[in-house]
Amino acid sequence: MPSNNNPWIMNLIEEAKAEQAKNPMSVEAMLAEDERLARYGAAQAKKLGPKPKDVNGIIHEHRQSRNA
Repeated sequence: MPSNNNPWIMNLIEEAKAEQAKNPMSVEAMLAEDERLARYGAAQAKKLGPKPKDVNGIIHEHRQSRNA
């Protein structure tokens, strides 16, 4: 994974680490959050309508825009 020195991202990661150290999430809560996010992602995908055959093109476009 390439290193990302974006200060905003690094700050967000540090805030998340501090929050986890201060208020650790239980395994049960983590699994529940994972399930909630998976349902949200599935609903968004259904709403936006990408098909499995579209995935490679979407990834390619995103990577091209990041490297521009």
